Amino acid sequence: MVYANNTPADGSGVGINNRSIIVEYSRSGQMVGTFEVVGKADGLKYNPFDHKLWALRNEDAKPGLTLIDPRSGEKTDYTYAEPPLHGGGYDDVVFTKETTFITGMVTPVVTDMMTPHGALFLPANSEGDEHGDK
Repeated sequence: MVYANNTPADGSGVGINNRSIIVEYSRSGQMVGTFEVVGKADGLKYNPFDHKLWALRNEDAKPGLTLIDPRSGEKTDYTYAEPPLHGGGYDDVVFTKETTFITGMVTPVVTDMMTPHGALFLPANSEGDEHGDK
């Protein structure tokens, strides 16, 4: 469960207003642990292939990603070298054994990135090559 704590979705928060708390609960509803993430954690998914929690941050601007190992609590933060071309951040993630798909949150409409099925994004895979190719 993510508590965004009124953190702005564009990464503009400072201090206490720039932190989200991810809380792990047991099946019986007891709090098991917490993880603090910089920015507004909007998309949160467990990746069954790398066994990490993926927290997508700041869906309106200045996006980032935090990978969390739920066993050790180790966190790794990632940001993008340049602002995304679609003008927003990232909102959701889907995993397959071969690749990862991340959906974009388009603040302004960017028509040259639209397909009949929505916006098109070709993410890099875990080895870092473009489009998930090996």
